[in-house]
Amino acid sequence: YEENTLLDALVGKAQALQQLGRDTLALQGYQHASIVLQKLRTTIFSVEAKRLLQQQSLQMTEEAIHLAYQCYVRSDNQKYAVAALAFAEEHKARLLLDDLQKNRAYTQMAMEDSLYIKQNRLRQAIAFYTHSYIDALHKETTTSPEQWQAKIAAAQYDLSLLDKEVKQQYPTRSWSNAIAIEPIFKALSGNMVVWEYFTGPKQWYGFAITANGIDAFKHLDNTGQLQDSVLAFVS
Repeated sequence: YEENTLLDALVGKAQALQQLGRDTLALQGYQHASIVLQKLRTTIFSVEAKRLLQQQSLQMTEEAIHLAYQCYVRSDNQKYAVAALAFAEEHKARLLLDDLQKNRAYTQMAMEDSLYIKQNRLRQAIAFYTHSYIDALHKETTTSPEQWQAKIAAAQYDLSLLDKEVKQQYPTRSWSNAIAIEPIFKALSGNMVVWEYFTGPKQWYGFAITANGIDAFKHLDNTGQLQDSVLAFVS
């Protein structure tokens, strides 16, 4: 997938900017990479490809949170804690949405729901047309880029109409992994404190969240020690 190349480029650029000490731009790079991750999630369909993408998402999220934590410690600016929490929650939302949609796919096959079947076929068609369009831009093909663009536009229009039907028929199933942090704060009341965690391949972090924002953003330990502690507790 061409998006994989773009994802690698954005992550590599973010890493390079971090090495140059341009941390704010590096964080923006990770934010752009997160958008590409979401695009990839909706255009790949094999189980193995999704598993590899989830691993890549976890690694990239940990790098982004680590960078945000360093910025937070140096500046004591809460915007970096908010950015880190957004990275963590978006990663979790992607994983949850994948499971929800996988379960929904099994259910719809059993029910033979024509709306969902058409929706999935249109998404697959758009992904195929998009990759074919990119191929046509770089090499001679029997179908011109303009023809592929027309196919993409037509399929996207059909999908937009079908999405409306699905949302009307199943209003509670219109899931999105878009995360808005401010409503989380507003949902908390009084002196309530909620601890949220992110565990990456190497490190884990904690966020103390209140109605006023993030009261604490901490690097808790390395993941290996966490796993040892959990095993000791369970045993």
